[in-house]
Order: sequence, then C-alpha cells, then structure tokens
Amino acid sequence: MAPKFDPNEVKVVFLRQYGGEQAPSSVLAPKVGPLGMSPKKVGDDIVKGTSQWKGIRVTVKLTIQNRQAKVDVEPNATSLIIKALKEPLRDRKKTKNIKHTGNLTKNVFLDIVRQMRKKSLAKEFKGTAKEILGTCFAVGCTVDGQKPGSLQQAIDDDEWEFIPPLHFIRGLISRSKRPYPLPSLYRGRVVHLIRDPAELAASAFRFHSRRALRENPHFAAFHGLGCHGCSHTVWHDLFRRCGYRCGYLTLLQKIGNASVPEALELEYGRSHSSIQAMLRNTELLSNDSRVLHLSPEHFRQPHVAQTLRCMAHFILGHGHGDALVAPADILDSLTKEMVKDSQLWLAKTHHATFKDRKDWKLDFRKHLLSHPSWGPSLSKTSVFFRGIFEHQSELFKCPVPSFY
Repeated sequence: MAPKFDPNEVKVVFLRQYGGEQAPSSVLAPKVGPLGMSPKKVGDDIVKGTSQWKGIRVTVKLTIQNRQAKVDVEPNATSLIIKALKEPLRDRKKTKNIKHTGNLTKNVFLDIVRQMRKKSLAKEFKGTAKEILGTCFAVGCTVDGQKPGSLQQAIDDDEWEFIPPLHFIRGLISRSKRPYPLPSLYRGRVVHLIRDPAELAASAFRFHSRRALRENPHFAAFHGLGCHGCSHTVWHDLFRRCGYRCGYLTLLQKIGNASVPEALELEYGRSHSSIQAMLRNTELLSNDSRVLHLSPEHFRQPHVAQTLRCMAHFILGHGHGDALVAPADILDSLTKEMVKDSQLWLAKTHHATFKDRKDWKLDFRKHLLSHPSWGPSLSKTSVFFRGIFEHQSELFKCPVPSFY
C-alpha cells in the first residue's frame, strides 16, 4: 500500500541540465514521477528558472512541496566563468569541442572567487583564488590578460594584489610572550580593534559593578573564584583577601562599598594580563600596511561617517604600503551605503556599562591616569595610540578621536 500523501513534506531533487532547455522526460520521469508530478510541467519550470544560463550546463535544485516545484540554480566555477565570458550561443549539435578563449577582468574574477568561497576547501582566500585560476586554465580563458598559471605563481610570490575578505579581530588574542603572527595567518587586510587601556579597565569596572550583574545568580555562580584570564599571581592576590571563599563580583562589591578607587585598582590588576597582550600585538602590527587599527571611539558620533569612509578606502584601495588609492566616486557610493546600514545601531550609542546611572558620570579613567604606579605608562600608551591614528589619518583620512 502506498504511503499517505503529506502536503507539508519537502523533497529536494538535483539534476544537471543545460540552462533554458527542456529536460528530457527520460531524465525527469524517474525523479519527479514518484512524487506525483508531471515531468512536462517540471521541465517547463526548469526552462523558465534557468533562462539566464541559456546554453550553459548547470546544477538545478528542485525543492518540491505539495506537488509544487521551486527551481534554483546552483552554479559551479565552470558555469560562472563561461557565463562571465559572455560568448555567443552555439548549436551544440553542430559545434563540438568548444574552446573558450576569452578574458576575465580582475574584478569579474574576484567576484567569482567570492561566490565560490563558501564551497571551497581552501583555508585562505588566496587558495580559493588559485582553485578558480585552475578552472580558468581548464576552460581555456585568461584572467586580467595573463595566463592562469602565471597568476598562480604571482599569488604565491605576493606579486598579484587582490582584495581578500576583511577580518575583524580583537586586540586580546595572545597572552604568551611571543607575538601572534597575524599577517602570515590572515594573508589579507585586517581591522584590528583596540582600546585605550585606562578606558578598558574603567569599562570593565563599570560592567562588573552593575547591579543587574551582581543580582544575577547564574552569572555569580558561573564565575565563582574566576578572574577572567588573570595571571596566577594576581589570582592569589585577589582572593587571598577573602580567604578564597568568594567570587570576583562579590569581592569587587565589598571593596567598592568601602573605597571606589581601591576597587578600581583591583579591576586594573585583574585586567593587566589582557591589556599587556593587546599592547604586544598592537606594537607588532603598528607598521603593517595591511592592518587598520580602530577603537570604539571611532564608531561613536561624530566620527561614524568618516570612519566608515576610512574603512572603505582601506578595503578598496589598490597598491602597496602607503600608496593605497581608491576612486572617490566609488568611495562615496560605498560610504553612503555603509552609513545607511549603520543607522540600525547608531541610535544605540550607550554601552551596556552606562545603564547604572550612579556610575556613568564618574571619570574612572582620570583616576587611573593619575595613579603614581601605572599612570605614566598608561599616558604613554595613549600617546602611542594617537600616533597610530594620526598616521592612518594621513593615509586613509581616518578620524583621530579627541579621546586620545
């Protein structure tokens, strides 16, 4: 007895077919016949759904539900390349062993690489580019007026520049004494998110002092005696104060009730290891032309629009080192779109740490900078960050927040 028909059941069928052409009934019937569908009707749907790929063999995905088929095209690298060549239609019955001798521009090639990136098994973007170059060699076309094989070698030698994906990374990435080798790992352009150490410690203090955080039993129980990646020495220095019988939030609250400056110093000691890791990596990457350093202050008004244009210049610029150049009209268009998208979060300019109004007006950063022990080193760090931002202002017209 045949199973009962379920109108909510979804079936997916794949087949290879030349775009814009009727699929043979001998191919469709075994696939869609058992699902109660007419091969002729499905064939007509395929012709309509693949009309933009006429004459090119593509993978067709049929999503079938309640005897209705939705047609999607899942192109591979070969079909994308042949479509991009925009060659005239040929009669496949009369013309055999077709050779594709066209040329792909650099931008068109990179667009194909980005589309195939999600299907690629390469670890890096340049690996996917080399895969597509191999397909171009098999098809028979050239890229940017050069042979695919020579471009593969140029990519290995870092002589052919292209725009890989943009990576966003935080400064707190390596707590070892050996700097993290970011450029060799990412092989692309990197936005390095950093923060003034004094403001970082002050923000952490505001966050850990929030009433809602202290009153959350799950958060307090989860952290227990943890101090979020601090060193072994600092851990003992912290919890020796309560005989190793309290959590960090409880300890911070107890000391903060007696003396806010002392509690702030406690928070700075807890954050010191992470701050040093950020500074080591910032120093390592400070002179790398493929790294753009930005702070949270860059994404606050009135710097948002200028920061987004700076990022667009950094992403789209062509050249080497300090000679990255991008067309002004393209920068204007991209910046306009980025500002439009950013309107979704621009209204929420207050950080979560400012929700406790009793603390949001207190200048914890000023207290840290005036501390006799670590104040001078924090001031030097602010000067170091400002030097980086001023250099980026010369290169990409990035804003220099007055905060620094």
